[in-house]
Amino acid sequence: MKVVTLETKDQKIKKQDRDDFLEIIDTFRERFVNGEVNEFVISCLDEEGEAEIYIASQDLVGAVGMFELGKEALLSQYR
Repeated sequence: MKVVTLETKDQKIKKQDRDDFLEIIDTFRERFVNGEVNEFVISCLDEEGEAEIYIASQDLVGAVGMFELGKEALLSQYR
């Protein structure tokens, strides 16, 4: 007996988006492990629209600048 699962178009798009995001994350992680990245900022939105900004910086001045970059990245999506 063969079992066939039916996916809607929305489910396929969400799965493809998830796979694309995971590829980006895996590539970034590899660059971090290899020492190519020393500081970073990650900004994201959850399903409810709440913003989160993660920063890894060597000093306060860099952290503030990176925070502003992360904030600008989020805000530019709405313009």
